[in-house]
Amino acid sequence: MSQKQHKKAQEVPENTPGQLTEKQKKWIKSGVFFAVIIGLFIVNNIDGGPDNGPYPPNYFEYSGKTVKLSDYQGKVVVIDFWATWCAPCRKGIPEFVEMKKQFADNDVEFIGISMDDTKNKTDVENFIKEYGVNYPMVWGNQSVTYRYGGVGQIPTSFIIDKNGNVAAQHVGYVSKEIYVNEINKILSDAAETKESVKAPDFELPIIVEN
Repeated sequence: MSQKQHKKAQEVPENTPGQLTEKQKKWIKSGVFFAVIIGLFIVNNIDGGPDNGPYPPNYFEYSGKTVKLSDYQGKVVVIDFWATWCAPCRKGIPEFVEMKKQFADNDVEFIGISMDDTKNKTDVENFIKEYGVNYPMVWGNQSVTYRYGGVGQIPTSFIIDKNGNVAAQHVGYVSKEIYVNEINKILSDAAETKESVKAPDFELPIIVEN
């Protein structure tokens, strides 16, 4: 073999059985890349529009009654994002039950938005009955959490004034006394005037009818 032929033989590696060629590796990398892009496209274009879900984390068909925030226009509304597995929520919900009774003669309403897995529907229903919840409890979805700033921690609550504006927001457990004080200020029109932020409307399915 000439020196030229020997050099050419060294430049062309022999194929090893079971080993991918560089060309095959490129094809695989390209396939994975496009699969990821297509997956992200599908996720970002799933219909998660207002009031349609998907309900976290499993969508389920619901044909019962709903609660619509705009139906409470003219009332003070306390919205509470909660879950059965949240210890501070279990502490706060009995106090909401007490406040519901306390403000029964006033234009005040409470709405609990559950962030529980809908697979645990029975557990959530039992929780509501056990705690004697006397105000509407509804299933939350990705749309409503997004419109309320993402709700990165629960409990998270919002107090809405009679004009439908957000008067206060609380992240984490807040004592009953603070809520009562803020609600009374709004009822007496003594709340501090701030830049108005309209509370996003929603219509969500009721978990258990009171």
